[in-house]
Amino acid sequence: MKSFSYSQGANSKGANSQGAIHQSAASQVATNNLSINNLPINKKVVMNLSFATCVLAASFFMATSASAAVIECNDCSAEQRVSSIAQQDTGSVFVVDFVNKTVDKYMVSEEGSVKVLDPTRADVSKLNQQFAHRKTYLRDPK
Repeated sequence: MKSFSYSQGANSKGANSQGAIHQSAASQVATNNLSINNLPINKKVVMNLSFATCVLAASFFMATSASAAVIECNDCSAEQRVSSIAQQDTGSVFVVDFVNKTVDKYMVSEEGSVKVLDPTRADVSKLNQQFAHRKTYLRDPK
């Protein structure tokens, strides 16, 4: 467990004026520095690292959800859906129907088998944002 504490850089010489100036400068430096496991680290560095970590985590989650294939199949039959899904690589596949305003989610395995899944509200929301130019919004799952 990492402990955060403010480093103490106060000078014990408070009798002369130079000591007082040095002490106030040291206290200003102490407020800008952190000590993590007895290593001094600037607060700005910690803030930048935490921001970079958040951005990296967000991009990771967005990249994993963006890998799903989306197929537009407006008012198509079940055979047309199956044939379009069979041509896809492994992973999640969304079949979007803007005529009926529906979304179907499938998972294609490495063996080639297809499993039907229920799309989440987050999936439908992402697809509506992706196809916002169509001015037709897909319905949320029940």
